[in-house]
Amino acid sequence: AIGTDGVGSIRVPASFCGVFGLKPTFGLVSRAPGFFPPSWGSLAHTGPIARTVTDAALLLETIAGYDVRDAASLALKPQEYSKIPPSARGLRVAFSADFGYAPIDPEVRAAFAAAVDILATAGAELVEFPFTLDPQLLDTVLKPIAFTEQAASVGDRGEDAFVDSDDEFRAVLQKGLGFSGADYMAATHLRTRLRSQFVELFGTVDILLTPTVAVTAFAAGALGASRVDELPVDAHLGWSPFTWPVNLCGLPAATVPCGRDSSGMPIGLQMIAPWMRESSIIALAGAFEQMRPWAKEWPPLNFR
Repeated sequence: AIGTDGVGSIRVPASFCGVFGLKPTFGLVSRAPGFFPPSWGSLAHTGPIARTVTDAALLLETIAGYDVRDAASLALKPQEYSKIPPSARGLRVAFSADFGYAPIDPEVRAAFAAAVDILATAGAELVEFPFTLDPQLLDTVLKPIAFTEQAASVGDRGEDAFVDSDDEFRAVLQKGLGFSGADYMAATHLRTRLRSQFVELFGTVDILLTPTVAVTAFAAGALGASRVDELPVDAHLGWSPFTWPVNLCGLPAATVPCGRDSSGMPIGLQMIAPWMRESSIIALAGAFEQMRPWAKEWPPLNFR
């Protein structure tokens, strides 16, 4: 399948469903014509969701490429991603279970630690994540940008167009309309600082590992989890603190299945690479897949 990802909507559902999902570098895959103009213009990526790493690599080969219709599209030479050999050797890999501040479900934390150990066994050189992300980024950077872009993308439709929308979506639109141009630009400057932190990080490492989501799948119809490891979090995105910072920076990232919780729900491992280095993700994800295959696993099904 082809997914779109503004704050995590390739990686989160792929993680919850126990499959592989890849958000490419911002601009590598055109968002036109099907996802254009995107609702979150500076955040949204298009990429593959697949059962295996090779399937996703084949799809990425097909959909990557320059498209003049999308102003963010990158004029890069196409790569044969499916021919990248799986390997962890020679890769210097940083890891963080919580970005230094985020609550995380204990079962997700345990699965993440086990996955990091698997990659060490496969030959990756591991180093600890060297800094802590600002816990206020969600409110000071992401929301002023994402909510404003969301409200602007539908602002010409009028209130009557949203009478059947859920309350949470209408609340996002109202908050987006409440931010000023100065608020948006202040968030953009803070976003640049965040990007600079990742530029510095990727001057010394090839990949960053985190959990994909801080929790496993919650009930259908819920906005999100409001508590993680018994601590309150923002129900919008506090339960997914590892995905949206990657969108703010335009970095490529993927999720690979790395375990299940005690209820059988899948857990994802996120791999983040420098810009235009999807090849590193595909190599490392392929190595992990060889050591812990997931393609023939099926989650428990609940029929009612």
